[in-house]
Amino acid sequence: GGGRALLYLALRTGCDVAGVELSETRHRSAAALFGLAAPLLRPGQTASLYQGDMLDPWGPPRPAAAVLIANRLFDEDFTLRALAAAPPARHVIALKPIPSWPSGARGVQTAF
Repeated sequence: GGGRALLYLALRTGCDVAGVELSETRHRSAAALFGLAAPLLRPGQTASLYQGDMLDPWGPPRPAAAVLIANRLFDEDFTLRALAAAPPARHVIALKPIPSWPSGARGVQTAF
């Protein structure tokens, strides 16, 4: 998306963040926003943005403590494939429930 949720997490937590966006337009918008907010990041903190397909197994490495997936418009099959391609994380935050998420898998927290 436009990077707002990712930037919010970076500023609130001080954690390094990385985002992947398929749309070139949305990626440019997020890059502009991150450029404006760069002085607000903590010393040594990184906020990386990548333009590409989140399902690309050869994409940039993205270590994560939490994965936010804006799955409101994704069908469940695509959501599960995207999460399988995501880096291992302690938490998954989704915008809508994922009914077939395997029990015992990484925790899913929905935000509506």
